[in-house]
Amino acid sequence: MTNNDPYTAPQAQPTPQQVQGMQQPIRSSVPKVFGILHIIYGGFGIISSALAPFASKTIKFNGLENNEQLKQLVENFAESTKMITYADAVVRFGLSVLIIMAGIQLLKYKKKGVQMTKIFYIIRIIALVAVTVAMRSHLVDYMDNISKLLNSPNILPSLPVQLIIGILMASIYPVIALIMLTRKNVQNDLS
Repeated sequence: MTNNDPYTAPQAQPTPQQVQGMQQPIRSSVPKVFGILHIIYGGFGIISSALAPFASKTIKFNGLENNEQLKQLVENFAESTKMITYADAVVRFGLSVLIIMAGIQLLKYKKKGVQMTKIFYIIRIIALVAVTVAMRSHLVDYMDNISKLLNSPNILPSLPVQLIIGILMASIYPVIALIMLTRKNVQNDLS
């Protein structure tokens, strides 16, 4: 008995490809999300590493643009930290390329992307601590001289806390990414 009612849609049988597609479990979106975030993060890293050598030339003190002593302090600080700045820029550029490659691997659901992410964050945190330690003595001298020149309260007592907070802030994304990417349900979706 056939139904010739023009207002009723015919019942089609699914094709074998449709049946196979319906049986596949849904993959976690975490690798794709972090893959995109890694690519964006790496893009910003490339830009900031390219601009890092010029950062000291952008330091401004409102109302003190004509103060020659202050200009000399800024130039001395830039000169004394030039090698550290360049080394950090080169390391950050290389790490930015690495995190972009890791992001691409994560978009393809490859375990290699998680491994590259781990390598990136271990090196990045070590480099961040190393640069902070290397810059500390230069920053102490610089801030002390600025405070004397401007007759302002010395902010040196808070400098170690500020440096530690800076390291912790820079470590938030890596820690979250590693926690999310190493979860068992995410690992099961990677090949």
